Amino acid sequence: MNRTRYKIALLVGGSVLGTLLLMLAVFNFEINRSMDARAAEAIHVAQLEEIEAAEEDEEEQTEAAEDDEAVEEDDEDEETTLYTPVIIDIDDNERPDWHERGEVYRKERQIVGWFKRHGLTGVQRVKIGVNTYYLSVIQQGEGWTQLAYVDVTGEPEMIWRINLFVLFAAAVIGLFGTVEGYFIGKRLEQNQLAQKQFFENTSHELKTPLTSIRGYAEGIQTGVITDTRRTGRAIAAQTEKMSRLVEEILCMAKIESGALPLRREPVDVDEFIENCLMPFEGAVASRGLKVSLSLNGGTVQADPEQLEHAVTNLMTNAVKFAAERIEIASDGGAIRIWNDCEPISEEELKHLFDRFYTGRNGNTGIGLAIARDIVRLHGGSVRAEYEGGGLAITLRGLGG
Repeated sequence: MNRTRYKIALLVGGSVLGTLLLMLAVFNFEINRSMDARAAEAIHVAQLEEIEAAEEDEEEQTEAAEDDEAVEEDDEDEETTLYTPVIIDIDDNERPDWHERGEVYRKERQIVGWFKRHGLTGVQRVKIGVNTYYLSVIQQGEGWTQLAYVDVTGEPEMIWRINLFVLFAAAVIGLFGTVEGYFIGKRLEQNQLAQKQFFENTSHELKTPLTSIRGYAEGIQTGVITDTRRTGRAIAAQTEKMSRLVEEILCMAKIESGALPLRREPVDVDEFIENCLMPFEGAVASRGLKVSLSLNGGTVQADPEQLEHAVTNLMTNAVKFAAERIEIASDGGAIRIWNDCEPISEEELKHLFDRFYTGRNGNTGIGLAIARDIVRLHGGSVRAEYEGGGLAITLRGLGG
């Protein structure tokens, strides 16, 4: 189980990184395919124009002018291309018809030199020096050749920069994904451990009354126990304890599965607290506890049955651990239950609402955990503090 966090970290980080790299590969394939297609289209258009221009040169000047106007009219209907090809005329017996000065001269000289060494088949993408070109022969005759080239040097460089940026972003996002996956796995491990402890503690809590009941039954069966009335009361008490635990477990299961609907209605807080306290009058009297009430009215929108379950669990805890006094107060939507007790550490307060948390006195249970969950279902919160020599549990935000 302790490897779960690493497995999920690798799964999340690897999935994020793999997805980004796949997207980058698709982007590179598509952008290069598009660049190839646009360059080939531009060179093809230039080839058609050069052939048409050569045919027009054979006609008379006036007719050529009229044809030029017609061509211009036709061009208006043609789809324009993103690239503008440059034409190079190469005569085997003369110097190529390139510009005599500047960068253009240098590029064209390099292109012609490359062509004479390697030749061309169709439209090719070649890298000459630091530049990238699309080259193609558009016309060729005896002793002469006409080339067209498109300079796309800036685009591969831009694509490379985009690749570097995306790779860096993928590494960073993959790292964050790995870290997040690690913490998700850690929380999952904690949940698995909590579930394991939950079942272990539940088994223990159920085993105790069952063992007691079994012992009484064997005593009666063997004749060792003759006071059946007293034994019956003990068995009934253990059965009731086990029944309450089963009900609490079922309630918690409903809360976790979302199968615990709330039927909200206006609840008078003062009357509600008095009704919840009534079943504890016998226990309070038998232990000689002093209970003080400070009820200031107020109404909340809540499910009376579920809220009673939560508040009753809190009162049960107060009655069970109170030394001498219990104080219950309400102020609008807030309910505060206090009981005097020995000092409680911050660590114990932190885990007070955990299921089956074993405190220093060895007591375990899920009553407080269920109370917290029910209050949260109502949109409220529960806070436990050690103040004034006792434990104060306050419910807030139940709604007005």
